Amino acid sequence: MGDSPEILGLRQLSNNDEDRKIPLSPPATNPPPSISILARPDPLFGPDRPLGPHLTNLLAEWHQKHRFEVPPFASGKYNCKSKWKVFDRNGAELQLSRFTVSRPLPYYMMVLYTTDGSEKFVACVGKQSKYGTYLVEWLGTEQGYAAESCAVRVFGPQPEDIKFSPEIWQNAPADITPIRHKLKSPFPQSDLPQPTPQRRPQRLSDRAQNNFTPVNNFRAVNNYPTNNHQTNNHTVNNHPATAPVSNDTDSSSSYESSDTESSAGGDIPFSGVPATKKRKVDEEPSIPMKGREVVFKLVCDNSDATRAFTVNKTCPGKELFAKARQFYRLLSPKAEVNILACRIPSKSEQRYLYDGDDGEVSYFIREMKNLTHISGDTALIEVKYVV
Repeated sequence: MGDSPEILGLRQLSNNDEDRKIPLSPPATNPPPSISILARPDPLFGPDRPLGPHLTNLLAEWHQKHRFEVPPFASGKYNCKSKWKVFDRNGAELQLSRFTVSRPLPYYMMVLYTTDGSEKFVACVGKQSKYGTYLVEWLGTEQGYAAESCAVRVFGPQPEDIKFSPEIWQNAPADITPIRHKLKSPFPQSDLPQPTPQRRPQRLSDRAQNNFTPVNNFRAVNNYPTNNHQTNNHTVNNHPATAPVSNDTDSSSSYESSDTESSAGGDIPFSGVPATKKRKVDEEPSIPMKGREVVFKLVCDNSDATRAFTVNKTCPGKELFAKARQFYRLLSPKAEVNILACRIPSKSEQRYLYDGDDGEVSYFIREMKNLTHISGDTALIEVKYVV
């Protein structure tokens, strides 16, 4: 028995709909975000070469999977006073370079240049040896470390005294577990002096509350009239009016204290009794240009080189950044010195100075001249540039 014309028509429509169906494609997946690597060689440690593409890719792969961790081969910053050379297993002398990584995380790392022109990430083997420091290659995130040491760093008083000996590799350590270093900030907290608690002088408003009657009670007892002008300028309530105590360790408070505390009538205990003209105890005093000498000392994480100098009063910011830029570009020719981090003596505080702002630099110098928590005629400011 054949199908009716209605059923045949429905089947034809169904087949046409199936023909017009668009094939489903798998959902598009967004590629993982790229990792930006910024690494600079230390010209005073080894050859001044940029990081090769292969090693850059290895670093990017690590930070792609471990966003907030330093690589396991990251080294410490050692400023060795002795001379040294690096030899491979065949006795050939190699070059070793140290890089400062500032992005995505700050740390140091060592790169070994072999005789065939290749580059390797290397780490120091933890076990000490009288023959030198053995180096092991880091192959990547998945492979980890190589099975044996690839080079040795031999030390001596002078370069001509350092010679290769077969005994170096005959006595290579069997345990090649590398040293794992922790991430450190530009200014280690252990090196920063801890602030000592200081007793603040009693505020004028506090002494007034202890020795005198509050404003509202004074008016009530002596029947002084209360007008709108007095009510708006002074607080009249059931709670004693106390001025806020600023935090001495906050660097931004030094810029705001003179504006917030010098408002009219802020600390006057009475409105009906004339107030004696006396400077408030907590008011920011004017900072004279004359005082102790302020010396800026430029330091660098990558080397022991330093530079100390003073700046003139006319254009202190311009002179400070010009000398800093000249110093840091000797160590890194492409350094962009636009921000300087200044460590305040005897305080766990850093002040950031920006290029082109002479007024901010002048204020900072006047503030350092008037520091009360240090003694002597000189304030030494340790300075580093911010990458």
